[in-house]
Amino acid sequence: TLKLRVVDEFSAIGKVDYTIDSNSEWIGAIPDDFVFDTTHENFTVVVEDLQAGEHIIAVRVSDDVGNTTYKTFEVVKGK
Repeated sequence: TLKLRVVDEFSAIGKVDYTIDSNSEWIGAIPDDFVFDTTHENFTVVVEDLQAGEHIIAVRVSDDVGNTTYKTFEVVKGK
């Protein structure tokens, strides 16, 4: 489980996606309140079926005018 608080100083958050281990398939995340409508949103990403070992979760965040940034998280899942 990855909990995120996404903040943009000027524009509403428009889109959040994530991928695991540089997979080309990005998965959309929905805000905890189910609505992209403010400059700050909370997200809870639950990754199921993650195999044991080290993984990289990359997050792509865009505001509603298309500015995009990326953040990566290193995670280790035990057996």
